[in-house]
Amino acid sequence: MPMTKNKPTPIVYVIDHFYRGGGTENQLAILIDHMDRTRFRPYVFNLNSKLPDMSIEIDCEVCYLNVDSLVSVAALRAIGKVARYLRRNRVRILQVYFRDSRAIGVLAGTLARVKNIIACRRDMGWWHTPRKMLIMRTLGRLADYCLVNANIIKKMVGEVESFAEDKIRVIYNGVKLVPRPDAPVVSRERFGIPESAPVVGMVGNLRQVKRYDRLVRIAGLLRHTDTHFLFIGFGEKEEELKKMVAETEFHDRIHFYHTVTGVYNILQLFDVGVLTSQSEGLSNVLIEYALAGLPTVAFDVGGNSEVVIDGETGYVLPDGDEAEMADRIDRLLDSSELREKYGCRAQELAHEKFDVERMVQRTQDFYEEILRT
Repeated sequence: MPMTKNKPTPIVYVIDHFYRGGGTENQLAILIDHMDRTRFRPYVFNLNSKLPDMSIEIDCEVCYLNVDSLVSVAALRAIGKVARYLRRNRVRILQVYFRDSRAIGVLAGTLARVKNIIACRRDMGWWHTPRKMLIMRTLGRLADYCLVNANIIKKMVGEVESFAEDKIRVIYNGVKLVPRPDAPVVSRERFGIPESAPVVGMVGNLRQVKRYDRLVRIAGLLRHTDTHFLFIGFGEKEEELKKMVAETEFHDRIHFYHTVTGVYNILQLFDVGVLTSQSEGLSNVLIEYALAGLPTVAFDVGGNSEVVIDGETGYVLPDGDEAEMADRIDRLLDSSELREKYGCRAQELAHEKFDVERMVQRTQDFYEEILRT
């Protein structure tokens, strides 16, 4: 039986870090906050140290393991600590995320003889190296299931990590786009954008994999030369990207902004949402665009085509084809009717496929299924 009367099943999650803005982290927080506590009792081990002013507040206990390297005494202590907790609480489900947490969690779970170890995979492995993939495949043999959030990732995990197909489950992300009371009001005036000017925006951390440099070049290819661009995010590529923008003739039409209180308000300024990443899993940003009623243009990487329906809610283009992306953005900016048509359809499909309650219910049903097996 999944549980005894009045005694919910304990579930332990091991993740690298819990911080605002991370897609995987936000999904875990949503799952925990909406979980039926009569059925399950969650507990989180956070591999790294707590990040001041950045940690996500969730309705469960979080233990910070303070592990900075897998090759360290701290890592060995963490494995022992997690294993003791698993044994002491008779944990029957252990779910792990990312490479380092998979190592710590799977080894601890194996020591504690946990019956159901779930390894999550939510990206296409843009970080792959032969050594890292050897680690992932080795650890994968110790896991019982793999939980992914897109069909394309399921295919990749089966082929690259040699995971048995019947042990891989696909559950789409659950996303809500609602205004937060602590979020500042953001207006065109804040950026100096004229009321008549179209706005194209992208949300994402300023990291190499997101390829904001592509969007800078695309900006220079548009026919609509009055278009303003909003780059929403922060990261290690920020200064380099700002330098690249400063050297363009249209630098005054590209604006940087970062928020930790949600993107609801900022998306109200967009006419078109774009995503220029060279690798994605299932992009929460694309789902947020859709929930905001925005038409979207994205490159065909990862699960993008599972969110954006080409010619119905936006456009999905061959990876890296910047000229084609510029053309499709122009096409959308040419017609407010087309933008509205695609945006309305995107919103409708997003509410159907990426509903939070649907994600939580499917996950809990999956847990009870494997407990019965």
